[in-house]
Amino acid sequence: MHCLSRLQNSTVACSMPLVLLAALAFGTAACGGGDAAATDTTVADSATDATSDTVTETVDTQDVADSSGTDTTAPDTADTTSTGDPCASLVACAVKCPAKGDAACLTNCAAKGSATAKAALASYNDCVVAECADATETQARNACGLQQCWEPLAACAGLGQGDWDCVDTGACAAQCVTGDLPCQFACMQGGTKEAAAGYAGVSACILANCGTKQPGAQTDECIAASCAGAAQTCTANGGLDCLESESCLSHCPEFLPSKPNHCPAVCNLVTGAGAKAIRDSYEACTATCDTKTNKFACIVETCTAEQQACFGGTGADTCQMVYNCVKADCDGVGGTPACVRACLDKGSAAAQDAFVQYEGCLLNQMDTTAAQTYGCAFPYDEVTCIKQVAGYCSPEYAACFPN
Repeated sequence: MHCLSRLQNSTVACSMPLVLLAALAFGTAACGGGDAAATDTTVADSATDATSDTVTETVDTQDVADSSGTDTTAPDTADTTSTGDPCASLVACAVKCPAKGDAACLTNCAAKGSATAKAALASYNDCVVAECADATETQARNACGLQQCWEPLAACAGLGQGDWDCVDTGACAAQCVTGDLPCQFACMQGGTKEAAAGYAGVSACILANCGTKQPGAQTDECIAASCAGAAQTCTANGGLDCLESESCLSHCPEFLPSKPNHCPAVCNLVTGAGAKAIRDSYEACTATCDTKTNKFACIVETCTAEQQACFGGTGADTCQMVYNCVKADCDGVGGTPACVRACLDKGSAAAQDAFVQYEGCLLNQMDTTAAQTYGCAFPYDEVTCIKQVAGYCSPEYAACFPN
């Protein structure tokens, strides 16, 4: 229900196949074999492998000098002010530069930018040089930039120009590869100014305190222990409720050594305390159905009270009706959180649960070769993309479309 589709259309350039980014096309994933009449939809997996650093030297981002010191770049003219890559693309490159000793990296990142973009990047870099000189490690330098240089960073990267609240921004960023700031920038573009700034504090905390931890359980434990306080600003208005938290978890990409993420830990950070307790009770009950042939039928039969407490649906719509609503009103699976939630609120608790799990499975199947081959991108074409990626979500499809 949250946001990967936004990543596919963002102006921030993430370096790996992640859903959304208008500057770079991100990989989409395939669901594999073919469910008859399956109306599967999908969103791309959030993966960008690079960790990020900013350069500490003040460099001339307007011109590139050759090794003899002679300026080999033609001077900018008036018509280059708006011609070239935007600052969002430049800073997505710049945060990957080494923290110290590589001024050429930042210069190269700026080379294709417009004059306006180069000036905005220089403003951010000047702030980092002044405020973050003592932070020599990769993650620490970027954490400092997020906190101490927020205004020039937001102006450069176009952060805080959407309407998501902080927890929706966090639910989106949770899906990013560990340390991948360009991916997180794409999510922060979708938030309001306050939401983007609030999540920037969470991101900075994770980078500063947990950036050097071994990806996996060690990082997750660090996030839970170190960044609950930073998340309080983000969850001041209540945090994710139980349904939204389940949705956040269902969208978490698989943890791979080549694409590590701390998605469950971030979902937990932005979930309200009361909602997390309810969700944990529901998860404990559903775990008893893990070995059943029809897990969802077992959940409906065994965990009715826990399911109702978590999802809370009192509507009459079935999962298929919720799906049809999302398709008609939200451009399909992967639509904006508020729109999808409005459709979910029309369903019963069982329908809400089934849709959340089906949607999550689909969105996590969009970074496969098959989906990339068919050019799957939000909004997903049911005739080509959806049918081609159908199959990996067969249990979830059966639960949502029992007939």
